Amino acid sequence: MIYLQTLLAKYAMQILGGLLATALVIGGYYYWKHSVASEAIAERDAQWQERDRKDVQHAAEIMAAENAKIEIIKQHYQDQYNSGKEKLHEYIETLTAANASANANVIRLRNAKTTRAISCENGLPATSNDTGGIDRTSDEDIQTAISIKAVEIIIEDYVKKYFVVN
Repeated sequence: MIYLQTLLAKYAMQILGGLLATALVIGGYYYWKHSVASEAIAERDAQWQERDRKDVQHAAEIMAAENAKIEIIKQHYQDQYNSGKEKLHEYIETLTAANASANANVIRLRNAKTTRAISCENGLPATSNDTGGIDRTSDEDIQTAISIKAVEIIIEDYVKKYFVVN
């Protein structure tokens, strides 16, 4: 044991210097390795950020193109809807006019039959207060107007349901 103490006392500074030099070399290596790795990570992060920026720009271009296509399609369907609605209103007006003239004819014929029946029963001509005109407040006329309006509403709902893009 004494031999070991003497040996340590004689070479302690050299051993300590050797351990210090070894620690310095190993510490320098790890510092260099860390700096190289940090540079690589920073470079990789920069590449990812550039890629992400390009992806966002590309996605915005695609979205703009798709939105333009959607607007064209919406305008096309809106034009079809407006055209169909105009044709439908023209058709309904035609039906309404035809229905009104047919109702007027039916009412005129009904009034004529009633007038003939009264004059045949009494053997006298019709009274002067019988105008033979159309009674616009009769139940049939009101029902006809309601029916026409109901048909308009049903057709308009059908057109909105099947021909309009929201």
